[in-house]
Amino acid sequence: METLDQKIAGSLYGLLVGDALGWPAEGWSPAKIKHTWGELDRMVDPPDSDRPRGLHSDDGQQALALCDAVLLKPEAPEADFVRIVLELAHDDGSGLADSFGAHRGMSGSFRRSVRDWGTRKVAPSESARPFADNEMAKLIAPIAWYWRDDTEQLARGIVRVARVRERDPRGIAAAGAIGYLVAWGLLHDGSDKFWDHELVKFARDVETRASAELGKSEHTNTFSKTLEQVLSRRGGSRERVLELIAELGTKIMQRPCPPTSPHAVTSVITAIYLSLSSSSFKQALVDAVNLGSDTDTMGAMVGAICGARDSRTAIPAGWYDALLAKNAFEDRIDALVARQAGFVPDVSLYDRERYWSSLTRAGAARSGASRTPR
Repeated sequence: METLDQKIAGSLYGLLVGDALGWPAEGWSPAKIKHTWGELDRMVDPPDSDRPRGLHSDDGQQALALCDAVLLKPEAPEADFVRIVLELAHDDGSGLADSFGAHRGMSGSFRRSVRDWGTRKVAPSESARPFADNEMAKLIAPIAWYWRDDTEQLARGIVRVARVRERDPRGIAAAGAIGYLVAWGLLHDGSDKFWDHELVKFARDVETRASAELGKSEHTNTFSKTLEQVLSRRGGSRERVLELIAELGTKIMQRPCPPTSPHAVTSVITAIYLSLSSSSFKQALVDAVNLGSDTDTMGAMVGAICGARDSRTAIPAGWYDALLAKNAFEDRIDALVARQAGFVPDVSLYDRERYWSSLTRAGAARSGASRTPR
């Protein structure tokens, strides 16, 4: 069995690799991806953009912000998560203001939340939006990296953090399902039997907790029931399973939802299905990003799950070597293994992300600039 540090590294860098792999095709259809690259199975330069190859997006940034917040205060990281996100939004006069500080992309709803936190000084959960989407599922992995062998703390931590951005039990349950799979992968090897019903049970528990805390009875078990339906069919053809996810999502959301649309009952369940049914880290990621739509988030979720299960060694060398954040977070990995509460890194996330964001404007990455923050 791979060592714990290698598994956490696999999940952390797997998340960033999947994000960077999928980002150039974000919002594209499968047909457009196929026409442009044949198959998106390598790091590419985003067309019509000055973003450098191998750079993770806001999905990875927010996951890393949560990682640093968890290491500071593992039992209540939400306030530090908000503080770090606000630091990343700071304009220091470097010309990054139109990119929202060091942030690289951000959904409109989260941008409004950040402004609420910064200007109105509202409490973290007061700016959450009532959307059943994948916004928390894509970044929740750090809770599992820390509380990997404590399901009670894992469930509690997921609900606490998810309420910063989400007021719908479906979106919080989706984050719970991703967190459970990451934690399971860290503690098991490939020979261990995975039980679908344990995943559904955990997602239902998180959904029930979230409903109680939010005071909502609507959609209390919608995500977990949908997940259970899909997993009961996962032995069938991939085409039929993806059709089922789209059908269920369209019915629940009452509008057309492809399997990788950014809703909790579509993209998150698709990411779970691909992770559980794929034979390798590489194949799971290639399948995920070539389905189109929310490709960077799909890559981040699948990369976090499969990286935890398969370890750092499963990440293709060509992908890992092209990642601008390669080897940048070894100190966090050591601290997570040791559960070093109160940990503060030598190089702040703000300094690293500010530097990587500056490469987007300067084009320095394409001319061989250093990967090290200055």
